[in-house]
Amino acid sequence: RCKRPGKTVRVIRYTIDDPVRGDRNQEHVLVTNLLDSKKYPAKDLIYLYHDRWEEELAFREIKETLHHGEVLRSQSPELIKQELWGMLLAHFVIRKWLYQATKAHAIAPSSLSFKATFEIVQLRLDTAPTGKRRNTRSIRAWFEILIEEISFEVIPSRQPRINPRVVKKRSKSTKTKHDYHRNPTPPNPHFLETIKMSI
Repeated sequence: RCKRPGKTVRVIRYTIDDPVRGDRNQEHVLVTNLLDSKKYPAKDLIYLYHDRWEEELAFREIKETLHHGEVLRSQSPELIKQELWGMLLAHFVIRKWLYQATKAHAIAPSSLSFKATFEIVQLRLDTAPTGKRRNTRSIRAWFEILIEEISFEVIPSRQPRINPRVVKKRSKSTKTKHDYHRNPTPPNPHFLETIKMSI
């Protein structure tokens, strides 16, 4: 109708057969431009789509863990940029060390605590070799101890987030959010086992 060239997409329809969820019969639709079903199996794409909330956790790490939820202190645009770049750089360094710890000990990157890693780095910076003690060997030894300590901070595996489709204030036919919606029981089977492809 708009006289514009279209784009070929792949439409994946599925339901989630999880007894904890209130939308077991609701059909979900995922649209993607990854057309090769052998290279990109439908269940893998569904799992990755529901796993996208991990990005929200990264924003929380920056806002709450690094900056303690406080307002930016800078008063000018240039200083605000500088402050933001500093936080992003600190987040990148801590995440890189966390990744190196998972790689050295064959752990999934999402299974280590960012907050605990941040606290370990804060404590260990005082013991970093400086002055005459600073050489390649001492820095490597300090770094190995740091990575080893980070690798102990394993957290329980997270199932994909469940967010009931309700609102706090009643709006037309939408259900109202109650206290029992806030902390739903985690899924009993693994999320991948609950996916049922629609015909």
